[in-house]
Amino acid sequence: MSDWDVCYGHPMWVIADKNAPGRRHAAQVTRILNGHVPELCVFEAAPGCHDLSDHIAAGLGLDDLVAVELAPSPPEPGTVASNGNGSDEDEPTPWEPLELGSWLDGTAQQPQPSLGLTRS
Repeated sequence: MSDWDVCYGHPMWVIADKNAPGRRHAAQVTRILNGHVPELCVFEAAPGCHDLSDHIAAGLGLDDLVAVELAPSPPEPGTVASNGNGSDEDEPTPWEPLELGSWLDGTAQQPQPSLGLTRS
């Protein structure tokens, strides 16, 4: 059993940090889970928040997360160009905004994250 087996067969959410290393890691996780879970959603923290910790500290909840999706051909790890100043913040990203119309009007089916745990 791999560390990811517990996720297989369950809808999963991936929450990416809003910097190049965080987005690369989220892309790696989505590649691992893709094809093993019935639904895979990728989100980032709300504007003004760097990561999920900032998002929660700001009093925001799951409904405030911003849905994103991978670009059609995300770059492989190590191929994202550096901005040359040692900062990740201005690096190109493999993320594109996701159309939120169905989420905002309440017609989207929102998956519930699961850890695969059952009560005995």
